[in-house]
Amino acid sequence: MNPSSHSILNSSTQNDHWDTTGWFLGALGASCWFVGSAVALAWRGQLALASISLSSWMIAIGTSFWLWRSRDRIGVFSARIVLMFVLSLVMPLVWYTSWDRPIDAMPSLNWIRNVSGIGASSIYPLIIICLLAEKCYSFANPSRGSDRERRITMP
Repeated sequence: MNPSSHSILNSSTQNDHWDTTGWFLGALGASCWFVGSAVALAWRGQLALASISLSSWMIAIGTSFWLWRSRDRIGVFSARIVLMFVLSLVMPLVWYTSWDRPIDAMPSLNWIRNVSGIGASSIYPLIIICLLAEKCYSFANPSRGSDRERRITMP
């Protein structure tokens, strides 16, 4: 037996499958605000910051295309984790360059913006941790399948 076929990341459930529409709409939905940020920054004349935001979007979409092309070698769960990892790297960069700059008029509000930046930056790592925890739990407890799976196997 191939030991990699039994790893947690390569295990799949009935709901894990490659869906073209879901995959690309998910990637676009997770990163579309990068483009909006780039347009807003370019409108204000901050082209260097706009290029950072647009480059981050291109990295995220490029990664989703690369994962899609590699779908015969990479499981959908692993691809989701990789895409979220890439988003967890580029999203704070976009957030801090476009939204989390200090407010000169009201410096007392800067701490609120910093707290929201930390919260926004931790979204994808928290989702990755939750997905991996769920996958580890379901892998460790194979008898706890879905109701539909139990109905099919029960006489």
